[in-house]
Amino acid sequence: MPDVRRHAVGRTRLESQEDLDAFASLVEAIDSLSLRHVGVEPLADYVRHLELPYVSGVHGRVDDPEDLEDMEPVATILRECQAVKTLECKGMAALCVLLHARQTWFLPELEALVVREFQAGLSMGRSTIFMAHLRRFPFLRRLVLHVRQRDRHAFSALVPSTASTAVSSPITSLCLQAGESLGMQSAADFIADFARLTQLEITVTARVDLGRFLQACPVTLTALTIHLVDDREPIHVEADLGRFVHLSTLKLGACTYAPSCELFDVLCAHLPRLREVTLKRGTRLVADKVLNFVLARGGSSGSLEHLVLDSIVAVTDPSPSQNTDHPDVASGMLDLSSWWGPPAWTPSFTLADARALIAAAEHAGVQLEGSTVRAVEYDAVLAREERYLLGRRDEVLEAVRGLFGEGDGEA
Repeated sequence: MPDVRRHAVGRTRLESQEDLDAFASLVEAIDSLSLRHVGVEPLADYVRHLELPYVSGVHGRVDDPEDLEDMEPVATILRECQAVKTLECKGMAALCVLLHARQTWFLPELEALVVREFQAGLSMGRSTIFMAHLRRFPFLRRLVLHVRQRDRHAFSALVPSTASTAVSSPITSLCLQAGESLGMQSAADFIADFARLTQLEITVTARVDLGRFLQACPVTLTALTIHLVDDREPIHVEADLGRFVHLSTLKLGACTYAPSCELFDVLCAHLPRLREVTLKRGTRLVADKVLNFVLARGGSSGSLEHLVLDSIVAVTDPSPSQNTDHPDVASGMLDLSSWWGPPAWTPSFTLADARALIAAAEHAGVQLEGSTVRAVEYDAVLAREERYLLGRRDEVLEAVRGLFGEGDGEA
């Protein structure tokens, strides 16, 4: 029997049913032997991060997980690996075991639960215990849930039972990726259960009205991130942000607020504790709205400290002067337009507006960062690299002239 302490098993990824069966047999066998051999510790005691595969026998049609033979390896692993702090799983298999009404001894140190490819389909009587049974894990604080895009009823399987509502969910950090289901009343009921929530990240995978969902969110949020997978399907959330009066960090992706940028008026008027705002690539900017927001340091409380604007991007990588071995760089014949892309300034936010904003931020004491700030230097960086390429061309021409000059001298 090898000493398992020599093996780095802290992160264990099982990618197939075969892996699942083999690992279940391994942890069960080593646990049995460890009881008879002094100094041999169970392999399962060293697993901290566990990733379980999709189990084909569970596809949203299970009435009682105990009736499935395929669930036994999952049950064995969760029973033996008591030191796991992060559990990642695909589909419903691990949840059916982990949150079953009769199982109360699994993963007492669990801190984070990641569920991918989640879909509805369990019978309502069985599924409504899901949120209630998350309360069994005293250290669980983070939940990541990826719902299949077209599953409109996913959150119907996650509504807390009436018996569970007396004690709020222990989750403080929630990351959701979902589509049409986010617009359903069941999604609003789901998020309302997280009374202790402080961090929320939402990735929207289909066009949906988030208003009802955001209105149901607890006002305890201090950090909120919203972005879209497909920015051709815009959503406007600014009207629903004013209720989050404790918000200190806000990150928004493209097409999550109206092009008129009334967003900044909402932030100034209603979010007195806002310290950091990040607007991701493709977000719209209106010069006077952003400028007033910065000069007011985010509103009457003056709490704004950090503004990251990735709205406008200039592509200046790779750099010719840092890639001297490239044939076109060495010859000086590189067309920089094939590598680089200029910033797409707009009528509502021009290069001059960006320069004015940088000056205003310095005056107001707001740290301004992001690709928009770097884009201001595009012309200067372009001129510098073009001079470099011109120098390489001159070197090549000089070398060629030298060769011809030597030939003329010999004649």
